[in-house]
Amino acid sequence: MTTKPLPITSGGLAKSPEKDISINQVAPLIVLTLKRITKHHPDGTFGVILAEDETPICCTIERPWLNNAPGISCIPVGEYICKKRPSSNHFPYEKYEVTGVPNKTDILFHKGNTIEDSKGCILVVTGPDPLGVRKLSGKFSADAFSIFMRYLLNHQSFKLVIESV
Repeated sequence: MTTKPLPITSGGLAKSPEKDISINQVAPLIVLTLKRITKHHPDGTFGVILAEDETPICCTIERPWLNNAPGISCIPVGEYICKKRPSSNHFPYEKYEVTGVPNKTDILFHKGNTIEDSKGCILVVTGPDPLGVRKLSGKFSADAFSIFMRYLLNHQSFKLVIESV
């Protein structure tokens, strides 16, 4: 018997790869690319997460690049393995942790609309909020996070490639 991931039908967004897996198999490691659009913006770093076919899944906001300083900087460009983490007191929902980040731990993909919602993590949003009060901000983080998690529904981990402009 085989199962298929549930497709996401949000207009124009990527669908999870439809690969047959048996009950006793783990879904293959997929690759997502985070293309950072802004560079050295004082209010943060804006990006887009792309599926393997380069279809946008969601957008992101991170802290600005400050030489990978813990708690105040986005993580370096590179390749990382992200692993699903269970609900916790601080984040009462499943999320993914970016592992192997030099000099950092507990870097998560989670909900949030401004860099004040992050201590170096990657915030998932639907897009930029042009009405943000003099700060780079996103909108509809809860909606975007749901789409992101549904895309990764059958995946305990994935490879993340971070690229800069």
